[in-house]
Amino acid sequence: MPLRTDEDQLTQAILALAGKYGRYGNRRITVLLRDAGWLVGKDRVRSSASEGRGESLTQNWASNQGMQDTGKSIFDEQYTVIAVKSDRLLVKGIFSGEVLTIINNDLGAPLRQGDYPPGKLIALTDPSTEPLN
Repeated sequence: MPLRTDEDQLTQAILALAGKYGRYGNRRITVLLRDAGWLVGKDRVRSSASEGRGESLTQNWASNQGMQDTGKSIFDEQYTVIAVKSDRLLVKGIFSGEVLTIINNDLGAPLRQGDYPPGKLIALTDPSTEPLN
């Protein structure tokens, strides 16, 4: 496969991949571009991302998700259930894509697959804001 070197097309390819794979950083985007036949290094990818968007790839992802410097927490998002075991629940954020493991410390009340089927939407509650019993 011949190596591709056209600068304008390379910049467009970098920005397209950054938009498609928002959480990927410079190195991961570089690997994707090399796999596609581009002759490119991670510094070139970082440079194009900065010129094209005015920020790094990971800063762009965070700002797109609304989670950067906004004071948002894990309690400001909805999650889908990925997996459940008796002592833990694995969930993925709808907007952030962040995967969390929630540990069940109450061994007398194990988590059940029927209560948390994969794909179920849930929201987390901040225990510090709940009234005391």
